[in-house]
Amino acid sequence: MVVAIFAIYHLAKSKQQANIEVNALLGKATFAMSQGRESDAESQLKQVVENYKGVPSAGQGCFLLAKYYWQKDDFINAKIYFRQYLNDYSDDDLLTSGAYAGYADCLLKEGNAEAAAQNYEKAARVDKNLPQVPSYLYSAAKTYMESNNFEKAKELATRSEE
Repeated sequence: MVVAIFAIYHLAKSKQQANIEVNALLGKATFAMSQGRESDAESQLKQVVENYKGVPSAGQGCFLLAKYYWQKDDFINAKIYFRQYLNDYSDDDLLTSGAYAGYADCLLKEGNAEAAAQNYEKAARVDKNLPQVPSYLYSAAKTYMESNNFEKAKELATRSEE
């Protein structure tokens, strides 16, 4: 019994320590980015994603790494990390909707308009109260038009105006 209590205490303490370490790395990465030291920021974000999988705040690092690649027009890596965020975290509505939209952008760059439109729709459905919802619906409608799905485009365009 004492061993089990000790093990639970130790596990909780190590998770707390991991969260502190992740937050420190996220702070360093954000500061490095603000100072124009992008390779340092990238390295620290990769460290978060690779070494702290499952730690709640590591999701933020995963999202930031995806966004970093997206901003660099590296849509291959951005797609990987947006998908990883969606698969492993998705606990923050704002980041989750942003990850769906970012993933959709990557799919669109690959020429996969239908799948991109579906992911813009998913972004809009995460939380209907987010201010980005009309923009996501507009992007979905526009992308459905590009894939010649005019009926779906019209439906979403009408919804985004409401």
